[in-house]
Amino acid sequence: RLPAIRNQSPYGTCWAHASIGAMESNYLTQKLSFISEEEPNFSELHMAWFVYRDPATGHSFIGKPNFGSESNPHPTFDIGGNASRSIAYLSRMTGPVGESKLPYTTENAIAISEDTTPKKPEDYFPLSLRLKETYSLGNVNDNNREAMKPVIKRMIMNKGGVQISYYAGDGASSATGSLSYFDNTHETSTNHAVMAVGWDDNYSREKFSTNESERPKSNGAWLVRNSWGTYGNSEGGYFWMSYEQYIAGVTVYTVKELEEDTTCYYHDALGHTSSTSYAYAANVFKIEGDNEGIKEVGFFTTDHNATYDLYIFDLGTDEPSGPIPSNMYDYRYKSENNTVTYAGYHTKTLPEIIPISKGHYFSVITKMATPNYGFPSAIEMKAGTYASPDINAGESWFSSGASQGGFPSANTYWVDMTTTSTPYNACLKAFTVKIADKGIALSSVNFPDANFLVYVKTFDTDNDGYLSTAEIAAVTAINVSGKEILTLAGIEYFTALQTLNCSNNSISELDLSSNTALTSVDCSNNQLTY
Repeated sequence: RLPAIRNQSPYGTCWAHASIGAMESNYLTQKLSFISEEEPNFSELHMAWFVYRDPATGHSFIGKPNFGSESNPHPTFDIGGNASRSIAYLSRMTGPVGESKLPYTTENAIAISEDTTPKKPEDYFPLSLRLKETYSLGNVNDNNREAMKPVIKRMIMNKGGVQISYYAGDGASSATGSLSYFDNTHETSTNHAVMAVGWDDNYSREKFSTNESERPKSNGAWLVRNSWGTYGNSEGGYFWMSYEQYIAGVTVYTVKELEEDTTCYYHDALGHTSSTSYAYAANVFKIEGDNEGIKEVGFFTTDHNATYDLYIFDLGTDEPSGPIPSNMYDYRYKSENNTVTYAGYHTKTLPEIIPISKGHYFSVITKMATPNYGFPSAIEMKAGTYASPDINAGESWFSSGASQGGFPSANTYWVDMTTTSTPYNACLKAFTVKIADKGIALSSVNFPDANFLVYVKTFDTDNDGYLSTAEIAAVTAINVSGKEILTLAGIEYFTALQTLNCSNNSISELDLSSNTALTSVDCSNNQLTY
């Protein structure tokens, strides 16, 4: 259930080794077998570099040039990192990649730093698998230690090794044979990331020091996997850490197989760097390539025991002024009152793939509630050494809800944060796969008038929610007289139409320029002007 010990020397990439190691351990714990190698071995060097770079654009999130240049005396590989940054890299599907694609050597570190040509991740380094979910369990101190111990033990048993951080100071002891660690002089500080991979409730407190004042109060220790190779008196690269050691950033990773032709849509390349009090968050994306289908949504929860609602809308081909279509009831997907036990990153697989046509915009919307935390929605904004996130107008929107506290059903209820003094993005992702062209979707995007939409649905002979080429070609006559229709937008799709009767409605505009086969039209008793 554990991969071989690695050695991070000569760089400060302990955090990448801990994150990658936890993913490898989860793969082994799940007994997965879709990787060709005998055991999983992912590239820590790739993570350490692309956490701070967008491989598709070459954009630097730290505002610094390449490794080793005169203007950059602090190499990227020694900047450091944490679980949040690892999760950002993994959730946007930049990694992980196999160690064989970018081995952990100084030569490769310099080579990748000097290669500034933007490349798509899948072309540059093919991915090995995908991040499915993380649990961000927080810190362990004197106040919550007894409650956290069984949680961490359960995670190690069920999910594999757990990433943690601690202060690596002078608290190591091997006086009694085993390498043991306890440092009670840095109660809330950390400077090194490792993995907790096991435990011993009876591990003697006397093994931590020959000096009584430097020993923990009670027995018990975590078995820790380090990233310093098989050094000194370590047990093959492992050591024991007292339960009473302060640890932070306790993070669990779970992985899944990478499905072919998966595309990740996102605006939050830096991931969850902060949180906002807005309950509703939305991201708007556009399908640029082939017709695609949304199969999963990725999001963060900012605290434990969160509840969320999820909505997906097709916004059509015109650039939207917000995340809501003209008919807010025309959901492509709606799921409410969902619960998540732990804070962290999550993916939700939809019950069926939602097709979105090429050239269409679509929105992913969440409503988050965290009962014990006032900032339920995860956001990406400038934070620390993350110096320059990409935050653009028209991409992310936020709302506190409608005036009566309900769903913000009009775009006037939503705020684009680029119009404020504190711009930020929503941490929402959509995962799509390529799909065959199923035809014209029967939605308010293509047929805005609800009554006309009801009528044209009668042409959907296979009841799949689309008008195929054959179904459209079969429509030669339309009779919607007296149907209380305001607009016939969508009539242009029926290119084989020969006879149209739309009399006795309230139509004010009518464009039949695409209906070149028409031989008979009755549009009397409307509001048309000539």
